[in-house]
Amino acid sequence: MNDQEMQVIETVLEMLHGLIGRADASRDFRPILQIFTGGKVAEAADLPPGNSEEEKEGIVKFTDKEIKSMPITLQRIIRVGRFNVHVRKRETSYNKFTYELRYRRDGFCIEACGKTKEIAKANFLKKARVAVAAKKQQKKDSLSAFPTTFTAFSMYYFERFRIKKVTQQTYTIDLLRFKKYLAPFFREMKFTAITPTHCQNLFDSENLQGKAKTCEELYGLLSVIFKAAAAHGLMSKNPLALILKVKHNRVHGKALSNDEISKMLRDLSGRKIELPCLLMLCTGARPNELETARIDGKFIVMKNSKRKTREIEYKKIPIIDLLRPYLPESGIFPQFPSPNYLTLNFPKFVPNHKLYDLRTTFNTKCEEAGIANTARMKFMGHSLGALRDAYTDLSDEYLLREGAKLNGEMKFCPTLAPRNE
Repeated sequence: MNDQEMQVIETVLEMLHGLIGRADASRDFRPILQIFTGGKVAEAADLPPGNSEEEKEGIVKFTDKEIKSMPITLQRIIRVGRFNVHVRKRETSYNKFTYELRYRRDGFCIEACGKTKEIAKANFLKKARVAVAAKKQQKKDSLSAFPTTFTAFSMYYFERFRIKKVTQQTYTIDLLRFKKYLAPFFREMKFTAITPTHCQNLFDSENLQGKAKTCEELYGLLSVIFKAAAAHGLMSKNPLALILKVKHNRVHGKALSNDEISKMLRDLSGRKIELPCLLMLCTGARPNELETARIDGKFIVMKNSKRKTREIEYKKIPIIDLLRPYLPESGIFPQFPSPNYLTLNFPKFVPNHKLYDLRTTFNTKCEEAGIANTARMKFMGHSLGALRDAYTDLSDEYLLREGAKLNGEMKFCPTLAPRNE
């Protein structure tokens, strides 16, 4: 149950307490009917005369001195005119009475009695202090259900909330960034103690100099942590409000030329990274999607790793002529090297390029081959937009027809012939 649901429930309970208190006043506490000793029920007129003004109203009034002795919480309720303590006068024996006081509203249910109205009021004040203290402790216990310091709460946020909102890869990378940069800097500070100066000092620190992309990612991560803390009532002001958001100038990928592709095919022949690099070149796969790749008839099928929803989505890319000789005869791909391994080793064989340039090259060849934009976006694993995604279901025949256009653009003859493994 989230905080908003709890707030709604508390509001409804307060309204119910008010209605119950009002009903009690008219049914029990107003001296219309009183129960005498022995179970006799009599009209209010049968009662001996007493302090009838308050009794007729059904409420008891407190003096300024008594109000000031109340807990500050009840004093605030009195100031807005929502504090009525109902009184009931009950006979215990002939001409002897007890006064019963009750306040049931604003989440409180305070009851007290006494032989005289003064004693009942004194007992009520004692129980009111106990009730307010208990409510404060209850609130404190509810807050202690989650950590309140920066590092501890951030880990709580990661494990309870963020893991459900982002992909596993994003979650892992964000957690590594948090542990490397944010946790050592803020440690176990209270959120109310974090100022814009602290945040600016973080981005100006020596270990973040020249790391614009990391600063941009940390800014976004800090932002969601502060929002989560605010939602839990740990802070009211966002320290990032005065910080200029860091913008990283992204360098877009550069497609390999035909000569570079031919040289790559020759240099990678027989290497450990040969097949995964060929898959990226001929399917536009992301490095982290390779482990899910499988052969399904005339298609390479793999999990799309860039879906914002929690639903699993697969993409299908036709097998083109260039890739076919490299596929294993068993139809089952071997275990590929990790994305990190591929990223580090690819530039050794293809200078001045990074691994992701293979995906850029595939997209470029699709454009040059005249592949329809809808098919190209499906091959790349991009969204067509909410409406088009919902109402577009491309046939295999259409995808194969569009994919075949790549055969004319992807004709390369490496010196060493590829081998099936």
